[in-house]
Amino acid sequence: MARDLQLELPITTERGPSSMNSIKRITLATLVGLLTTFAAQASVITSTIVSTTLSNVSILGQRYDVTFSQSTSGITSFDQLFGANTAPALTFSTSADAAAASEQLLQAVDAAGFDVTPGVDNATYSGFRVFFGYDATNYDYYASWTNTAGNATTGVAGAFSLARNGGNYLSIATFSPLQDEGTVPEPGSLALVAAALGGLMLLRRQA
Repeated sequence: MARDLQLELPITTERGPSSMNSIKRITLATLVGLLTTFAAQASVITSTIVSTTLSNVSILGQRYDVTFSQSTSGITSFDQLFGANTAPALTFSTSADAAAASEQLLQAVDAAGFDVTPGVDNATYSGFRVFFGYDATNYDYYASWTNTAGNATTGVAGAFSLARNGGNYLSIATFSPLQDEGTVPEPGSLALVAAALGGLMLLRRQA
């Protein structure tokens, strides 16, 4: 059985000379305040961080799985992703490295036609940020816009600084390094090393 949703609002009662002429009115300020509160609560409830990952990207001689994170509200801040008063480790700690990494990552994203804005369908602001520094109040980053139809601009720009609790429509890129395959010994090499060690031990026993 359907029920009507009722909203109880505070009212003020003004009484005239006769108690039969009571006037009930809701002030505009009260109504606006309530609507603002409801909107803020709805934003907190519905806004979440979502992410997507581009795997095995070569950046500055190292391979990474790169994750692009974004709020479903579109605007994502440093504190929203990492938390307030935190000190996350950043992959790139200098402006020069962050700029070069942004260029190489943008090339990989454009070549793959990868969607870097998982939180919203936003062709006008399709891009990502690469962080390289922060303090208690601000963070530093480079902005990259993909070569996507409808994007207002393309390429890498920066460096920029923004309040930790401030954001924009670009997603945030984070990097998970992959082990260099060239440093992993082949099974045949491991067998040769084991055989050599065994031979040395046998020679010592015979001596």
